[in-house]
Amino acid sequence: MDAKLPLLRMNAHAVTPHEAAIHRGRQLEYLSVAWMLVEAGMGIASGILAGSIALVSFGADSVIEIFSALSSSGGFEQVH
Repeated sequence: MDAKLPLLRMNAHAVTPHEAAIHRGRQLEYLSVAWMLVEAGMGIASGILAGSIALVSFGADSVIEIFSALSSSGGFEQVH
């Protein structure tokens, strides 16, 4: 099979390998953000309940990571 052939979607729109890679990258980014949301919520809630500034800080760090991930996800469209 020739690696240069475009992939096909169900609607018969040709998808280039570049477009497929961008789509996969977005999926991974969304999964990462979802995981970090859970991590932030659990860290902050656990820290408050336990009275631990370290756990609250861990949760706050996850919030910073979320903003970082969302700001970098816009770069997928600009890379050629």
